[in-house]
Formats: sequence, structure tokens, C-alpha cells
Amino acid sequence: MRQQVNLQVWHLMMTNGTMLEQDIMTRIRRSRHRIRPLDLERDMARTHHVRRKDVRTALHALVAQGKLTYVNELGCTFVEPSLESAVRLTDHLVIRPPGVSFVPGKDDIVLTIGRGAAFGDGRHPTTRLALRGIEYLLKPSAANILNPQTHLLDIGTGSGILALAALKMGIEKGIGLDRDACARHEARVNATLNQLEKRLKIQDGPLNGPKGPFDLITANLRPPTLHVLYDNILSLTRPGGFVVLSGMKTEEADAIALRYGEPAFKRLWQASEIGWCAMAFRRIERQPAAVNRPGQVFVPPISPAR
Repeated sequence: MRQQVNLQVWHLMMTNGTMLEQDIMTRIRRSRHRIRPLDLERDMARTHHVRRKDVRTALHALVAQGKLTYVNELGCTFVEPSLESAVRLTDHLVIRPPGVSFVPGKDDIVLTIGRGAAFGDGRHPTTRLALRGIEYLLKPSAANILNPQTHLLDIGTGSGILALAALKMGIEKGIGLDRDACARHEARVNATLNQLEKRLKIQDGPLNGPKGPFDLITANLRPPTLHVLYDNILSLTRPGGFVVLSGMKTEEADAIALRYGEPAFKRLWQASEIGWCAMAFRRIERQPAAVNRPGQVFVPPISPAR
């Protein structure tokens, strides 16, 4: 009898729109795969003992509130977090469009990112993974990377989201590189929206242009480019500094881990999401000098499927 009563109470709680909506949001954020609406209805109804109609009503409410959106690709419809409202991308980082209000929690970091053509609006898993890697390195319990002279280099900066997030988390100054003029413009706009334009310099040019060493280097680029840039990244990372790499498929991760392995780097962190992977490394303080390849290396913009 007690179990029946508890089940009835649970059913009443779950059919309450607010609680069901919260569970839907949690399910979508934590999923390692893209979710179709019908699959969401079926799974939530089965695991939470509610009607599919209740799940569908809560889902429609979240879309109406601007928290979720339907995305159609190649004839398939998926449910994803909407970027028209504030969206939590990591445990502590929340991004919001300009003009959208958000009441942050005690440990929240809020970043304003305008919608544009440049890559890095938080929609793609590689961006979210890179942000998680940065957060991992800059959390209070991490190694002592933070000091008044801490510098960042973001290669292929796109919207500037990675560099801006790192600055918000405590990095003092940074440089964002991108070959695309549109991306550079949008990164500067986003820096201004977050009042970080004096701390982040956006520029074009070869990777051997910025003067290192840097305490943190971030690169959300495809593996062929990450392989080519190895010597440059090694020479620009200070001994004991950190590197966050994203943009690789899970099946490509081992090759990147091998390329950026010892004796030059030590892998500290790795995570995956929907078939994509990111890693964080620390440069080992005693290691052979880098052998730089001749010529200038230019950074191509990243262009994985959104």
C-alpha cells in the first residue's frame, strides 16, 4: 500500500509542469547523443511513469519559453538547448544573448555572446567541450595557473568565446587569432559586450606572430591542423603551462593524445560529447626543445557541422 501511495505522489509531482520541464532539460544537457522529440517522449514517459502527452506538453512549453528549440537536419528533427535565452554550457559558465537577463548563482560566470556567422556560439559540442576543459584547469582547486601576468593564446578564435570565458575565469590577458575577417569583427564585438576589449587582442596573421610564452593555449580545430601546429604550440607554451585541444572525433582522440603526449606534454583531462572529444594537457617543464618547421603557419577557421 505504501508503495502505491508513493507512486501516486511521484506521479502527481512529475505531472507538475515545472518538475517535468526540469527533468527534460537535465536529460538533454547530459545526453551524449542528439535526441529526437519522439524518443524523448517515449523514454521520459517510461522512466518517469507519466503519459507521453504530459512529456509533449512540457516539451512544447520549454520551446515556447525559448529554453529549447527544434533543429532539422537531413530530414531528422532533434531537440536542443536554444541560444535565444541564457544557456548553461558548463557547471559554472552560462552564456546569454545581448539584452537577455539572467540571475546568476553564487559561483556562476555569465558571458554575453551575440549571434553571428562566426563559429563558437555554444551550439556545437566541440565548443562546450573546450569550455569544460578550460573550466577544469581554472577551477579553484586546479594547479596554480592564475597570477597577475597570466596570458592566453586562442588559435582560431571564431566568436572569441573560449578566450572570453578564460578571461572571465581569471586569465589576465589574451590574444585571439583568426584568419576570417568576419570572425575577428564578431570576436571584438563580443569582447566589448563583456567589457573585456582591453584584455583581449584579436588579430590576424601567422601563428609565429604572437610573442610567447603563454600560460594557456586553446585550439578548437580539426586533427590535421592540430598535428601541423604541434611544434608551434609546444614552443609557445611556457614550461608548466596548459593546452586545451578540441575539434576531434572520439575515434581521432588517440592519435592526438599520442602526438601531444610525453615527453613534451602530460594529459590531465579528457571528455567526450555526441561523438566529439576534447583534452587538456600540461607542458612538462623538462623536455627537448621544439623543432620548428620552416615557413609561416596560418590558422584555418574550424568548420565542423553545426
